[in-house]
Amino acid sequence: MKKTLQDAYRSISYNFKELLFFELAYRLLGLFIIFPLLRLLFEFSITLSGYSYITNQLLIDYALKPTTLILLFILLFVLALYVMIELIFLSIIFDYGYHDKNLSFKELIVLGLKKSYDVYKAYHIKVILPAFLFFIMVELLHIVGIAQTINLPNELIDVINNNLWLQLIFGFSVILGIFFFIETAFHVNFYTIEQLSPKEVIKESKVMLKKKRLEMMGEFILVNLLFNIILYVFYFLVILIVGYVISWIRGSAYALSAILTILYSVYSFVGFIATITLIPFNYALVSSWYYEGREKQGKVVSTIKKKKKIALNLTSKKSKLIVAGTLLLLLVINLSSVLTVIATPRAQLE
Repeated sequence: MKKTLQDAYRSISYNFKELLFFELAYRLLGLFIIFPLLRLLFEFSITLSGYSYITNQLLIDYALKPTTLILLFILLFVLALYVMIELIFLSIIFDYGYHDKNLSFKELIVLGLKKSYDVYKAYHIKVILPAFLFFIMVELLHIVGIAQTINLPNELIDVINNNLWLQLIFGFSVILGIFFFIETAFHVNFYTIEQLSPKEVIKESKVMLKKKRLEMMGEFILVNLLFNIILYVFYFLVILIVGYVISWIRGSAYALSAILTILYSVYSFVGFIATITLIPFNYALVSSWYYEGREKQGKVVSTIKKKKKIALNLTSKKSKLIVAGTLLLLLVINLSSVLTVIATPRAQLE
């Protein structure tokens, strides 16, 4: 495990500035384009269902409507595509880091966009599914705690708790998800870095996973547990320091009220840090397993090619149309979201 963590640290730290800029930019992309688009799909699904808004009591009936299922599929596809692109970019960053090569942010954007297009064009659902499964498993480990990003509706939890068959199905689904997560752990790296065929990917994965599955699963759970502990320690240290400073300046009574006031803000800040580190942190772990396996086989391949002058021609007619179209799409999506919120007299999900 020591070597795994060392490799993961090297992958993250070598081009850390580019990694940080990318994660911040990609989260902003999600905030201003992807998530408003998902919100519009969600609002549209409620409209098609015939309900004005969704309560916990109506949730199951709403979720089982054909229109909801179709839009849910579209929503999941958009989210999965968003995750896939992020993992492809991370594959490039970590590959450069593993080989101790510098990567500029401009190079990252150009290489990442080209690689994302090429990989999706060549593999389609074969690369989307393992990427999305990785995302689900990472989020599942943090369904509670400070890094929590998924909130299951209480009504859904109650239905599962009160139905033995649903509990069994849910448990079986989790076990099945863990199994496929391990079996497909290296697929995105194989498709992105080595461009292997699906049959070759399955064959190479089986070889690399031999006698490693339980070890990998244990490391995955342990590292994420430590990740949550570190976040909590950081969170409470900040609270203690702020509380001590305020108490020293104004007195204990004022300190208590001030701590309660800033508690949520600090929690939100730490939660934000978690959201921009959770995926790259875990994918660095997966990448370290990948490179360890390829090292043992003597088959280490890299995405690094002979450097060419990278130029972004934003003056061409085609580039101008792409930029204008992107900006227009951004404007329409956000304007639609704002108008939807203004026009809705009450929350559609209660």
